[in-house]
Amino acid sequence: QLSEAIAFRTSVGALIVRGPYSQDSYCVLNETCSFELDGIRLNSSLDYLQIIGANQSCEGGDIGPSTTDFEAARTNASDGTTNVSRPLFSAGAAFSFGAFELCWCTTAGGGDCSQNAGFNVHVGALLVGGMEQQDVQCIFSMPCVL
Repeated sequence: QLSEAIAFRTSVGALIVRGPYSQDSYCVLNETCSFELDGIRLNSSLDYLQIIGANQSCEGGDIGPSTTDFEAARTNASDGTTNVSRPLFSAGAAFSFGAFELCWCTTAGGGDCSQNAGFNVHVGALLVGGMEQQDVQCIFSMPCVL
């Protein structure tokens, strides 16, 4: 009978869903922001990342990259990738403190990573921290607070 689940029990093959695992990354202000992306069947020549503001959503459709906060807020895997299954991405220098979101896109299967709408897979948070450059003047032989 077709009304029972057993009637549909036929193996037709395997389904492998490729993409990044959910993961957070950390970068230091004014230094190169690079990180490896871990996932299933990632491809360094087909996969891209876009960095957006923390108050935005990857599923938002037309959310643009945070170009004022990073040298390269939309990037594919760098040429320095040594492990193609864990591509290395570099957003260049991070110019702003704060929390951001990482969104993933792939050109595999005809995906379009030249448009914001293609970056609809949320990877995780990107936190930028560190020390802001400060000018401190102290007097010799006197206590100095930094």
